[in-house]
Amino acid sequence: MPWERFKRFISYYLDCIKEDEGHGSRFFLNDEGKKFITLPIDTEWGLSGGETLLVDLTGDNSRFAAELRQRRATSSLFYGYPLYIDWIERSRNGWTGGFGIPVFLQAVENDLVGTELEIWLENQWPVINLQYLKKLSRTPEEKRNLLKDIGLLETVDEPPENALANLVRNHNRWSLGIDMVETLNPEEIIGVPPVSQLNKGGIYNRAVLVIGERSPYTRGLEYELPLLRDKADNEGLNNSALRLFFSDDTIAMTNKQTDANKQPIIEVVPLNDEQRDAVRSAFENDLTVVTGPPGTGKSQVVISVIANAHLRGERVLFTSRNNKAVDVVESRLNALSQIPLVIRVGRRSGERNLRKELVEFVSRVLSISVSDEDRYVLNETRKKVEELIKNRDKLWYDLEIVRKKRNTVDELDRLVEDGLDNLPEEVADVIMNSEIYPSISDPTPILQLIDEQLSADKGLLQSIYLWFRRKKDLRKISSYLDSISNHFDIFGKSPEEVSYHELNKLNEYFNEVKRRYEFLKIFMKYKDYYKGLISADTTAQFAKLLASIEEKLWDFCNQFIAAYGKMLPERLDPETRRALGEFRATMERLAGDQVGGRTYARLMRQLERIFQRVSRVLPAWCVTNLSANGSLPLGSCLFDLLVIDEASQCDIPSALPLLYRAKRVMIIGDPNQLRHITSLSELRDQQLQSKYGLTDTSDQPFTFNINSLYDLAATCAGEAKVISLREHFRSHTDIIEFSNHNWYNGTLKMCTDYRRLKSDSGYSLGIRWTDVKGAVRRPSSGGAINEKEAKEVVKELKSLIIDRGFRGTVGIVTPFRAQTNRIRDLVNETINLSYLLTSDLIVDTAHGFQGDERDVILFSPCIGEKMPRGAKYFLASTGNLFNVAITRARSVLHVIGNKSACNNCGVKHIEEFVSYVNRIESEPTLTFGSEEDIGYWERPFYEALLKAGIKPMPQYREHQYKLDFAIKEGDFWLDIEIDGELYHKEWDGSRCRRDVIRDLRLTALGWRVKRFWVYQVRDDMDACVQEVVSLIVNRSHM
Repeated sequence: MPWERFKRFISYYLDCIKEDEGHGSRFFLNDEGKKFITLPIDTEWGLSGGETLLVDLTGDNSRFAAELRQRRATSSLFYGYPLYIDWIERSRNGWTGGFGIPVFLQAVENDLVGTELEIWLENQWPVINLQYLKKLSRTPEEKRNLLKDIGLLETVDEPPENALANLVRNHNRWSLGIDMVETLNPEEIIGVPPVSQLNKGGIYNRAVLVIGERSPYTRGLEYELPLLRDKADNEGLNNSALRLFFSDDTIAMTNKQTDANKQPIIEVVPLNDEQRDAVRSAFENDLTVVTGPPGTGKSQVVISVIANAHLRGERVLFTSRNNKAVDVVESRLNALSQIPLVIRVGRRSGERNLRKELVEFVSRVLSISVSDEDRYVLNETRKKVEELIKNRDKLWYDLEIVRKKRNTVDELDRLVEDGLDNLPEEVADVIMNSEIYPSISDPTPILQLIDEQLSADKGLLQSIYLWFRRKKDLRKISSYLDSISNHFDIFGKSPEEVSYHELNKLNEYFNEVKRRYEFLKIFMKYKDYYKGLISADTTAQFAKLLASIEEKLWDFCNQFIAAYGKMLPERLDPETRRALGEFRATMERLAGDQVGGRTYARLMRQLERIFQRVSRVLPAWCVTNLSANGSLPLGSCLFDLLVIDEASQCDIPSALPLLYRAKRVMIIGDPNQLRHITSLSELRDQQLQSKYGLTDTSDQPFTFNINSLYDLAATCAGEAKVISLREHFRSHTDIIEFSNHNWYNGTLKMCTDYRRLKSDSGYSLGIRWTDVKGAVRRPSSGGAINEKEAKEVVKELKSLIIDRGFRGTVGIVTPFRAQTNRIRDLVNETINLSYLLTSDLIVDTAHGFQGDERDVILFSPCIGEKMPRGAKYFLASTGNLFNVAITRARSVLHVIGNKSACNNCGVKHIEEFVSYVNRIESEPTLTFGSEEDIGYWERPFYEALLKAGIKPMPQYREHQYKLDFAIKEGDFWLDIEIDGELYHKEWDGSRCRRDVIRDLRLTALGWRVKRFWVYQVRDDMDACVQEVVSLIVNRSHM
């Protein structure tokens, strides 16, 4: 049955979501008998065998029965033990009271008959209360670490009768710092005084029956997934992007080459080759997976994809897990046009009312018109963009010709070298020093004549024929010898006699002639290509032309998309205008709905029907993953393209309704940064897989516990559709290089423009370490705090932004929530808010910095000689968070912590980082190298320059580059490059383009770049030196 497996996966995912998000229970203490009931038991229920209990729901408990009936669809019944009370001494409104929060919850089956509630424990492991977990952890990693400590992630069997009692003992052993008001003793449950009369915060030895609420964050998802399973038809599923992952049939994943996807990419932001390939793939392939390490320009790809989809008339939806990423894309795209290019949907984002904004925008669209000037500007900017793209493509085409020509010269040069080695020295000298080479024919036909005459394997007729032909053949041999008689210095002296008896000698001679002839052909071809190569433009010249074209191109692309945006009202035919008016009015009606019920549901269905037409004129939309429900209709193929960012953090089920809404999808993520984290135990996940018959090897990439959406997409896409962004543009080389080698196998290429790095912090750019030896303690909330380290961080922050007046952005990052809170408190106590706003300060764990960056990052590792075991485990198991933390810095990463403790902490990536920093600190900070650093091919040139009275600086350091030779005289800066590193190696396309970018950067910094090929320096040293002399003499004319 088509899609049967997919529907089983939805049922499996629904169970996973419910158990992963958990249930929460939090109630007012005075709601006893309504929201909770104190269980009439003396011993922890599980220890007594979990026998069936009867609860009387008359009297004070009567309201509980009504509450249970009313909320049965959205809630479940739980046994809770022990009980944590969150006591509020005085709220903002002057209220004093407490909330009850059970620590652990265990699912309860029940049968409500009349006034009696029959209850019995489900055969499942207890779970930690979502509301209690929020008190102790914020990030998924912290949550998972706590669950591991307590023992809820290592459940491998069915729960024993004492499962809850054991969990309580583990909880006590970890001493989470919460007051134990009553001693926890599962064998002696306390019942008096009543819970409603308790008036102190802490944990109590009480057992309650509560109504647990599902997480509000996944309600929309839990609503849409059953609709996909039960209501979606096969045609809608087959056409949607879900087919790329779940279809029972193999469906092609490459679009036909239509005029639409052959269109050139309009670059509203600068793109490199990899980014451009990713954008192009989004329109040519049904599934594109983009791997984006830190600082490689993922947002450039997203913005370009949405902008180009908009210009092509395609409907596109962008989604991400958090509001920050959506905010960035929305603001950057809408800054390109007076009329917004992308519509942000949802209910609220911070202080923004997104539904109200949407209504206002639609009203605005309906009230404006297009002028003749708008049409003229659109046509002119379109022509200019097309012209500039054509010119740029021609430039790259010309550079590709030069690249291929250079590689041909290099290949020929290798052949020439080998040939010269096999020639007599005097012959080699003649060939190398000749200006004119003999024009002779190929001696191969002569060798064939000789071979036929000498052949022993001849029949009688053949022998007679060759006898009659002998004189003619000898004349041909003599004629050829006459043609080379003036070139015996190249081909050697021939035998004196040309006769039948001398054919063996002639054969030997002509074989040598053939060898030298072939070498001469190669050498002449080399000389020809060499002349073409040295007369062609260099990468420095290409760089200058490219800079001019691309600067104009980006400007006109922005003008073009702004002009296109103004044409929106012209795309409204009468029917679309009417649909848009209905959409606006209905959205406004729904936003202020006071009635609900059937009227609301009917309007929502009608809204879905007109969305298709509305989205044709408002094609670009963005929303957070879990806000799509209620903001966008759940229909098949509402969008041509779906772009999902931060997919490595995204679970699979939350993406399914989004994939159903689209035809194609681009998945963007990085498995080495923040990951999808679940609190669902491995055992429970496997049990749920078995429950729904999803235990084959082909089912494993879809499992909830260990696979993110990115993991699944990378599996389904295949290598051809996974595009890796490898050019890094954010950080100083020293900052990113550690992550490059530890997490990205050295594949990242450093392309950071150092001119954009803030250098007025009083620090040298890169990494610095301030050694602070403080004690680490485990606070009541868990994690770790290093007081001395926290104070030193704040001291350094104050010095940076107040004393030294640094005007860049600053961030403080640390692995532990408790350390974050302590640093925040110290910052607020000691530094005026105006300075914090000026520096755009963020103090957070790595999670708060994902997708963000700062000029200076102060990193507090919070590691001491003695570490809490849980804190050490957390550091060891979250190397990806360390990667995120240290790659947020652009200019300076300043580590403030105990270097010795970090070096011996037993956490591999931290110890390796210390070694890396030590290696950087030990390297000399010389501006240029010594003569010993000069390469093999560069040394003769260096000596020739010295003889000419020029003393260049070898291996001169300029930002992340090393210049072969630098000459600096006043405002005249000359970079001399010799391609010695590439000698007899292929100059591939990526290296060629990096050379262009390098020359672009150096030119922008004021350098004049002169490149020589090795062949020039080797074969014409004097001319190369004279070129340098001329550049220096004529410096003002360059």
